[in-house]
Amino acid sequence: MTKYKFLYYLSAIGQGNLDKKFKILKNNLFYLQENFQSSFDIMINCYDNNTTKLEQFLSKIDFLKNIIIHNKKGRLVELWKTNPYHDLISNYDYILYIMDDVLISNLNMSELIHIKEKYDISFLSPKVVGGSWEYMRNQNDNVLAFSNMIEFFCLLLNKNDFYQFMDIHDIENTHTWGVDLLLGHFGIKSAIYYKFYVSHMLVSTTGDGTKENNLAFNEMNKYIKKHGFASHDEILQKYPNIYSTITI
Repeated sequence: MTKYKFLYYLSAIGQGNLDKKFKILKNNLFYLQENFQSSFDIMINCYDNNTTKLEQFLSKIDFLKNIIIHNKKGRLVELWKTNPYHDLISNYDYILYIMDDVLISNLNMSELIHIKEKYDISFLSPKVVGGSWEYMRNQNDNVLAFSNMIEFFCLLLNKNDFYQFMDIHDIENTHTWGVDLLLGHFGIKSAIYYKFYVSHMLVSTTGDGTKENNLAFNEMNKYIKKHGFASHDEILQKYPNIYSTITI
């Protein structure tokens, strides 16, 4: 039985590919329950008006101690910034932030927590199979890489890290693009532990991909300019993605 008060934080979920997302969610919850051998809580941002299917699905999982659902139309950051339950985060020792299309494939939470604490890491990610950037997926298994940039597929956070994660996001940058590029700029100690991995299962899950990507790209440019950078390349020149590695 885990000695930690643990929260599974599902960043957002909605109607697109919902059956697949439910299968992913079920896999992840049962995987963690097997890890911890105890119950834990879940908090979910839902961008559909109707949460009936979600509530029915979760009601069948008896090891979930508390189920907290925030429902609002909108994109990622719009959901997060309006979530009235975030004050409850202070009750948890650790939070696993995760996307709805990310499957836990190989993860030992106790070891991940140990690595986070030993190396005083704020944002800790496993390797992401199917991640957008090569540095998220291509390293030897036992490498811990300290990075100025981490894609936000799956992060182990404590309560202070969680609030910092929310603070660096901007309501005008609804898709979150560009925030992951500025972790070095914000002075947030972040790392990727390649021994464990999750898998990104769905490439695009909402709307017109081209239209959404163009909107996200424009929001990103405004966001990084607000923080003093003219381009992605300028950020990379000052803050290279991987700056140090150790073998565990």
